Formats: sequence, structure tokens, C-alpha cells
Amino acid sequence: MGIKDSILKEVLYSKKCSFGKYLSFMKISINGGQESDFYFTPVVTSAKKSFLIISKQINDNWYEAVNTIGPIVEHLKMVYKFSTDNYKLILHSYFDTVKLEKFYLIDPEAHFKLKILNMNEFEKLLD
Repeated sequence: MGIKDSILKEVLYSKKCSFGKYLSFMKISINGGQESDFYFTPVVTSAKKSFLIISKQINDNWYEAVNTIGPIVEHLKMVYKFSTDNYKLILHSYFDTVKLEKFYLIDPEAHFKLKILNMNEFEKLLD
């Protein structure tokens, strides 16, 4: 079943987060026609902090999959007219072959640099 088996929803519920869309699928064209699939989940915490969680199902090369984060964020900003000043961005990578999940804080000001979060750090952000 893939990314739908993720623990993300359980974590969001346990932290009493509000979300309307969960793992909404999108596909964009980047780098001259190459397609990138991803899912996104807008989240508001009980403390009224706003997050946009971008989920990628990783089947092959991790580097190639996360290298598209910049164009994905720019596409979402254009389509949904949101500002990265108002949202913290999280990359949720789901490694399908081993059922492993990792979370990263995305820094749009530093060319979409990723900071790995352990589960406790991710949950703390959602408080």
C-alpha cells in the first residue's frame, strides 16, 4: 500500500493537529519534462503553528528524490499562494522498500537545505 501505511497521520492525531487534506497527490514537471510525484499535507498545530508537510515516496535514488524539493515548494507557493514566512516546511520521506520514514526541516532561505529531525524533534515541532 506504500505511503498510505505511513505513521504520519497517527503522529498528527496524537499531537492534536488539524489538517483538511492528507497526503494530497500532485505531480509536477521539472528539468525539461522530468516528472516528480509528491504528496502534501497542510497542518495547523494546537498552538496555531502552520506547517506544510511534503511527502515523497522513495523507491529508488534518495538524492534524486529530494533534489526536487525546491521546485516542489515553488510550485506549491504559486498554486496555493502561500508564503514560506507563514509556514514551516517539512519533508517526510517514506522509503517504501524498507518501510522507513524520515523527517527533515526544509530551509527555503538556504536553497532548501534539509535538517534531519529525529522523531522526538518532529513531534516537539508539532506541540
